[in-house]
Amino acid sequence: QAILPRACTSLLAMASADGKLRKRIAWLNTSGGFENSIIYSKVAEACEGADTAKVMEVLKSLEDRWDKIKDPTSWVCASLRHACSTEIDRELDEKLRKRIAWLNKVGGFNDAISYPKVSEAARGVSLHRAMEVLKYLEESWTTVEDPTAWVCSDLRKA
Repeated sequence: QAILPRACTSLLAMASADGKLRKRIAWLNTSGGFENSIIYSKVAEACEGADTAKVMEVLKSLEDRWDKIKDPTSWVCASLRHACSTEIDRELDEKLRKRIAWLNKVGGFNDAISYPKVSEAARGVSLHRAMEVLKYLEESWTTVEDPTAWVCSDLRKA
């Protein structure tokens, strides 16, 4: 029996977790009563780096509360962020600090963006998504009155 390199076993585990997630969401969207209202791609993004057991636990909680939850995709994503993030990822923290400092000094926001508030909202959000939100803020700077609230709101929707 061949021993697979660590990278291969990691990829197999990821594929297995993705398969479980797809199967569970498909069941919830049909037999589970959610009538195709759970958006797989958004939940999958929120699951990045999360333990498969924790994800399944959140989906079970969703199933148990099916009649009380109006927006199941947002509920799952928020629950995953809350359950899986006790502290912000080091790389995300570093890039957020640099990007917010640049936006505050050079990007025209004149220290209006609060790093602590944005950092809190970014817990559990992928680095790519956080940078995407800040890029969109930069492009929309003339129309945004409260950049901190705007960014935090957008990150919490993720």
